[in-house]
Amino acid sequence: MIKKIIAIIIISCISIAFLSACYDATPYRGVQLPRYDYTLDELGEHITNIPFDEYLYNDAPAGSIFDITDFGAALASADNSGYINAAIDAASDSGGGVVKISGGAYTTSTVILKDNVVLWIERGSALVSLDYAQNKASDNKLSGGVIYAECASNIAIIGGGRIDGRGGSFCEEPAKTEKFLPMNPFSLKKYVLEHRSRIKFEKKNSGRVNLVNIVDCSGVVIKGVELFESACWTLCVKDSEFVEIKDIVINNDIGVANSDGIDIVSSSNVMIEHCFVVTGDDGICIKSNGKNNVSDISITKCTVMSLANCFKIGTETKKDITRITLTDCDFFKAEITGGYSGIAIESCDGANVSELTVSNIRMSNITSPLLIWLGARFMGVDGEKIVGSISNITITDIIAGGVDLPSAIVGVEYRNAVYKVKDISIQNFYIVYREAEQELDISNFPNEISMTGYPEITRVSHIYIINHELSSYWDLPNYGIFRQHTENIELLNINIIPRSLDEERISY
Repeated sequence: MIKKIIAIIIISCISIAFLSACYDATPYRGVQLPRYDYTLDELGEHITNIPFDEYLYNDAPAGSIFDITDFGAALASADNSGYINAAIDAASDSGGGVVKISGGAYTTSTVILKDNVVLWIERGSALVSLDYAQNKASDNKLSGGVIYAECASNIAIIGGGRIDGRGGSFCEEPAKTEKFLPMNPFSLKKYVLEHRSRIKFEKKNSGRVNLVNIVDCSGVVIKGVELFESACWTLCVKDSEFVEIKDIVINNDIGVANSDGIDIVSSSNVMIEHCFVVTGDDGICIKSNGKNNVSDISITKCTVMSLANCFKIGTETKKDITRITLTDCDFFKAEITGGYSGIAIESCDGANVSELTVSNIRMSNITSPLLIWLGARFMGVDGEKIVGSISNITITDIIAGGVDLPSAIVGVEYRNAVYKVKDISIQNFYIVYREAEQELDISNFPNEISMTGYPEITRVSHIYIINHELSSYWDLPNYGIFRQHTENIELLNINIIPRSLDEERISY
C-alpha cells in the first residue's frame, strides 16, 4: 500500500529565522528563497565567478624545503613526475619536509606522497596531469591518481595553487553542447533524456584516474588548494582516518561524467569544512565499499553545484555508515538545469545507515530536495544478500526553491519480505516549486516500485534507461514527500508550495 504524506501547503508569508541569515533573497510567493549570483562561461562548462580569495591562501608551511627544481623539474619538461617524486622521497627519508611547487605549471604523471611530507603548491603555480594523448604515448602512465598516497601518515597538500587533471581530454564529446535551460513545460521523461545527452562520457580505455587519491592513510590535511578539471573522482579518501579537508575549491567541467567532488569511502574521523565544489557528478559523497565501516564524518559550511546529487550517501554501500553530520551548506545550480537530488541517503548493497543529522541546508534550482532510498541492488556482494537498513535520521531547517520533482522516502520489498525506512524526523521543511507548466503521466504508476536497480530520484519515477529510451515510465503521484514502506516518520512544519497551476492537484 502506497502511503502519501499529509502535506501542509502554506501560501502565505513564512518568517523563519534561519532563512534570513544567509543570502540576499527575493520573495517568491511569500517565501524568502536563497539566491546565488554565480554564472557559467559561454560553453556552460565552468562557473566564472568562484570567490577564490575566500578559500585559497599561500601561507608558507614550517619545515625544511625541498624545491622540485633542485631535483630537475622544469616547466618545459614533458613529464616531471620523476623529479617531483625524487623530492618527495628525499623529504620523507629525512624525517619529513615541504616539497615546494612554484614558478609556473609543471606537467606530470603520477606523484606519490609519502610519510611526513607536505606538498606545497604556491598560488599561481600548478601540477598539470598528462592529458589523454600524452598518457597514451607515455611509458610512465598515470596510475592510482594524479596525486596518490597509500599507507602514508602525516601528509598534506596545501598552498593556494592548482592541480589540473585535464579531464575533458579523457572524454568523448556529448551528443548536445548547448546549455540545458530550465524546461517549460517540465517533462521528467524529456528531462532525463536531455540531461544525459549533454554528459561527456569516458573514452574507451581512456586510462583516466582520480585527481587526488588517498588510500589507507592517517593524518591527512588537504587545505586551501584548487582541484581543477578532474577526469574521474576529484578527491577520494578511502580506508583512511583523521582527515581534514578545508578551504578547497573543486572547479570541474560540469559536463564530465563520474567527476565526483569529494568521495569519502570506508573512512572515519573526517572533517570537511568551507569547501566550494562545482562538478558534473555527485558533489560530496560517502560510500562504504572498502575495508572498513564509515563513521564520524562532519561536513559544514560547504557550497556545492552538482549536476547529480549535491550530497549523497551511496551508491556503493556494503559496510555500515553511522554518525554523519551535514550542516550549514548551500546547494545550487547556476543558469542551467539537470541533476537529481540536493540530499540523497541510500543503502542498496546491504549497509546499515544510521545516526545522521542534517540541518540548515539552503537549495536553489535543485531538481528534488531529498531522497531516502533503501534498496536491494547488492553490487559486488558475494555470498548471502541481506538487505541493509536506514534509521535514526534527523533533518531540520531545509529550504529549497526552484524545485521540479517531489522528495521520496522509499523502502523495499525483497524476496517476499518488506524492509522499511524507520525512525526519520523531518522538521521545518520548506519547498517551493519552479513556476512552469508540467506534463504528467501517472497512468502506469505501479503498486510497488522496483528498488533493485541504481538509486536515483528520477529512477523512482521510471525504472531504467535503455539506449536513451525510458522503460516503464511514469511520474510520482504527489508533490510533497512520496513514501513507500516506512515506519515512524515524524513530520513537523512541512511546507510545500507547488506550481500555481497544480495547487488543486495536491492531495492531503
